[in-house]
Amino acid sequence: MATPPALPLRILVVEDNPVDVYLIRWVLTAHELPHYLHVVDNADHAMHYVDDLTQQDRRMSPTLMLLDLTLPQRDGRELLQRVRSPRKAQTCKW
Repeated sequence: MATPPALPLRILVVEDNPVDVYLIRWVLTAHELPHYLHVVDNADHAMHYVDDLTQQDRRMSPTLMLLDLTLPQRDGRELLQRVRSPRKAQTCKW
């Protein structure tokens, strides 16, 4: 088995289904992966979180983002587009 990474993974999970969040936590724990998990349940909260990260002096960007593409209200694909284009994400006021 591979050696786990020395630094904890910083994972942003955008998921509205608590069962899926539970499974993600279970897999990370079962594989003994050191991690910080930040869970948000919709695209608006996720975008707010990402915007807050861009405003910090010392950015602690997530190592990984797990995104539900079929979120209620705003589609996860829209969030993905905004995260991919930082200028739009910073100026966008949903």
